Amino acid sequence: MRTTLHVSTCVRCGYCCMKAPCAIGATKYSMISRYTNVHFDSKQMKLVNDNPCPALKFDGEHYSCIHAEEYREELAIGAGCSSGLNSQRSAKIKRTIHE
Repeated sequence: MRTTLHVSTCVRCGYCCMKAPCAIGATKYSMISRYTNVHFDSKQMKLVNDNPCPALKFDGEHYSCIHAEEYREELAIGAGCSSGLNSQRSAKIKRTIHE
């Protein structure tokens, strides 16, 4: 039996990069053990990682990876979100609607 995976549009909330290192982050920055303190800050309405990947940048509205152009296809960057646990995506959409 095949099930269809629901994929929502990427809103550049940083969820994927903060939850686990990609192969690039793990290799270039020795990131494997750095993802131990990720939590949702309700005041900031975003995920906070006290030790994020150095390639992940936040411009005040969106997250982006400095390696995105080079590895976009390999890492499926911007391909969309298939995580039902991504509260970060929902919070960003709510902030955008209320602005």
